[in-house]
Amino acid sequence: MSRTAFVALAVSTATAVLAGSLLQARPQERPQQPPVFRTATELVEIDVVVVDKAGQRVHGLTKDDFILKDRKKPQSIETFTEVQRSIERATELPRLPPETRVDVASNTSAKAGRLVVMVLDDLHTYRGRTDTVKAIARKVVNDLGAESAMSLIQTGGEHGVEVTDDRSRLLGSIDRFQGRRPTRRPLEVCDPIGQPRDVETATASNLDPGCEIQELNANRSLYRALEDAARILGSGDKRRKAFILVSENVAKDISGLFDGGQQVATVVSNSIWQAAPAYEYQLLNTMNAMRRGNVATYSIDPRGAITPQKLMEECFPPPRGERGIGADPCVGNEVSGSPTDWTSWVRQAQHGLEIMSEETGGFAVVNTDDFTGGISQIIADLDNYYLLGFYPSDMSGKGYRPIDVEVKGRPDLTLRYRRGYQLEGAPPPPKATSELNRLVGGALPKNDLPLRLQAIPMPPGPTTGKNALVVIALELTVPTTMMQEGDSDRLLDDIEYGMYAIDVKGAKVREQQGSGAKVTLRPRPGLVAVPDKVTYAIISEMQLAPGSYQLRASATSKKLSAGGSVYLSFDVPDFSKDALQLTDLLIAYADGPHVPIARDLPPAVVQTTQREVVARGTTPSMTRPAPVVPPTWPAPPLTVPFDPTLDRTFVARDTLRLYFKAVQRTPSPLTATISALAPDGTVVVTFDRLLDAGTQPSLDISLPLNQLAPGPYRLQVVVTDGTNDATREVALIIKP
Repeated sequence: MSRTAFVALAVSTATAVLAGSLLQARPQERPQQPPVFRTATELVEIDVVVVDKAGQRVHGLTKDDFILKDRKKPQSIETFTEVQRSIERATELPRLPPETRVDVASNTSAKAGRLVVMVLDDLHTYRGRTDTVKAIARKVVNDLGAESAMSLIQTGGEHGVEVTDDRSRLLGSIDRFQGRRPTRRPLEVCDPIGQPRDVETATASNLDPGCEIQELNANRSLYRALEDAARILGSGDKRRKAFILVSENVAKDISGLFDGGQQVATVVSNSIWQAAPAYEYQLLNTMNAMRRGNVATYSIDPRGAITPQKLMEECFPPPRGERGIGADPCVGNEVSGSPTDWTSWVRQAQHGLEIMSEETGGFAVVNTDDFTGGISQIIADLDNYYLLGFYPSDMSGKGYRPIDVEVKGRPDLTLRYRRGYQLEGAPPPPKATSELNRLVGGALPKNDLPLRLQAIPMPPGPTTGKNALVVIALELTVPTTMMQEGDSDRLLDDIEYGMYAIDVKGAKVREQQGSGAKVTLRPRPGLVAVPDKVTYAIISEMQLAPGSYQLRASATSKKLSAGGSVYLSFDVPDFSKDALQLTDLLIAYADGPHVPIARDLPPAVVQTTQREVVARGTTPSMTRPAPVVPPTWPAPPLTVPFDPTLDRTFVARDTLRLYFKAVQRTPSPLTATISALAPDGTVVVTFDRLLDAGTQPSLDISLPLNQLAPGPYRLQVVVTDGTNDATREVALIIKP
């Protein structure tokens, strides 16, 4: 069913005012047996990967095949799902190159069934291995593909990327990675002396002899980054969650550290804390955060295979002082003939990665040059697993609880799962805040109300200085049954929505706006079957200075009694910086919007829009009257000549409308080459057009899609003045 089945009857918008209400309870008869309700916070879910001796994932097991124990007590498995995403991908169209920018964000993307945070540990990486880390990270991004929503963290705190489906932003961050260790020699643990467990209070004056404050800062930055990310991922998201950590880690034997859950053995001498606990408490806090969040950690050591002979290179330069090689703790006893000696610093670092990964249900790719095979095994884990859920039989107390999972009668199988979980007790009451603010307060968007979002920066206007005029399109999808009002054929909704532009560098909200809207939709003439869902869009504008932003939009539907949020990362260019620049490409259906359009209206205009209005649009499967656009219907924003579509999947019979502007330092004639490129870069269709003359030359043309076979494409525009070139692209998919 086409989404053009409904058109806007009347849309009124005004400044949002959120108000609460109380429902008066009616007297009721006392039930004989009150029902027992379980809360979602009681359900504990465990991701379990099952592998046979050949390293292949085992499929076809049932709930009855598993035994799950909480603190050695068998538990009843209440929820059970087998996930095989490799089957889901078998019917997909060819992918676009990962460098292709994604310009529309969605909070309900079915393809993003996995949530992956890649952590590039630049603080512990030898700078001579920078290219190796980049190659590993690019391989991960390329192979995970569009089925994963990803974030990227560098432990040095720079070039991070928020959770996104846009792989081009991840690759841009990877390109800026630089290992910061000047030597190959592993970084050892440096702990404060005479300090309590909190390493944050350490200073250069109270460290172990031979340690430097930079080493302490590097170690705690690594684990703080993992801990913070784990807490974010653990906030209610049910997708498969994983860290992919590329790190040389720290020289420290952590065997047995996590067995006790929350306790670390305390060593006290003369009432003074010894050095070891500080590092161990930081690491244990990180592990507990990963356990709470059900986050599996997969580690990759970029050093590759380290033979006993190569170990000498990895321990260069030699230690400070007069100690000989035999006394060097970095080398241990391996060179003297014990290749399995884990006392050497390199082996301790590798073993530490293995322990951290296995405790959370992952594994480590260490002491091997086969990074490609390791990444393939990681993706196989993320694609093939069982999700087991249980309600703990004993809810008393809180804290760490060990878990054991096995398959009945199959000791030959290897199971990977988190070895314990945290029982937190009742969560604290939410802070007093508006619902719109709450929906955008977390690192991950909420999807109870399906939303899509696009932001299109356009050149500054005559009164905006350097601030760009950003056209924002927010699209909502609501079940038709929720919007129906009695026997009327009209659909009604009452919504509140907000837009928040966050400066990525400063993590500050630079601009925000909120509105309310009463939406009325009526069926298009000739409609026979009512669609299950109705989609409509809200168009607004915002002024932003040049910079990198994350736009967060939230909306609540009164009829649906639900809210959602959606996040989009985008850049606002400085249009005065280069000799020639292009705006993003604005696309729409040539025959008009295919969804009803609403937009912010001044109060005086609201009263003039209450009569019936037929919004422009098409329904390919039915005949309809010619479009009617009365003068009382507000025109699109002056910044762009038409309302954009957020669709990126079309059929060959569609015709698109393409628009963009060029900004020049010195006016001169401009020529645009418009091309449709296949995923491998092959030009399928191409033609040239001259841009309209003026202070900001533009192009507004129609693009029939009937020359394109089903598949993904990059719609590319290259503009030249004979000396300077500028390029913009947008991804499209033509479906059969």
